[in-house]
Amino acid sequence: QLANSNTLPMIFLLDAGNYKNFSITSGINRSDWNQGVIWKSFENNKAIFSSFTISGKFERYFSFEDIKIEPGPEAIGPTKSIIVIGNSDHLHFNGIQIIGNWTGNVSTTAGTGFWFPPDFINGPIIDDIVIENSLIRNISGGIQFSNKVGTGYIVRNNTIGDLARSSILTSSLGGGNILIEGNHLFNTRQLFTGVGLTHASGIALNSGNVTIKNNILHAETIHHFLQEENPPQHLLLRGLCN
Repeated sequence: QLANSNTLPMIFLLDAGNYKNFSITSGINRSDWNQGVIWKSFENNKAIFSSFTISGKFERYFSFEDIKIEPGPEAIGPTKSIIVIGNSDHLHFNGIQIIGNWTGNVSTTAGTGFWFPPDFINGPIIDDIVIENSLIRNISGGIQFSNKVGTGYIVRNNTIGDLARSSILTSSLGGGNILIEGNHLFNTRQLFTGVGLTHASGIALNSGNVTIKNNILHAETIHHFLQEENPPQHLLLRGLCN
């Protein structure tokens, strides 16, 4: 169901149902949020997807709101991801629910919730990524930034838990700034994969210019609450509870 007036932004209202995979890999370039595109569930009916893929170096200005993701077969396994964002700017996720199929084995469980893969040779610096008010549970990993981080990264007011890998992991690339605020992170289980142990931290930092405040971390078993892979030069911690 499409709701759109003569002015932008454009809003897609999604009826209840399973839309399977959401994929945009070609060019949709917009100049600012006034020309953005919003996908959101219609009223109280949750639209369901099995996975998301958004890639290509484009100024997207896309917003996704109140959407549920039930990971499909394409997202099962230790190297798989549920939402994959490659080289696209200006993406906001609000009220996303990712609830997986935790089996006790990373090989048969859905992979990482949000993954921003690296492109070491030609990859651009990516700006304006917001993930907030979302739920991520019963999968292998939470939110992983492996891309070149630019400005305007916010991970705020999310509930992330029952994982075998880190809840939030930041990249050493790009040198941008990240705000990690008001998240509830719990139960990261370090498991043997057959080769080694999973990287299971509450927050794993590979970068500087990170502000962490008012987060709650707790667990039945947790490997590290806060782990610094490479000691950051600009790290601000406020209200970190465990």
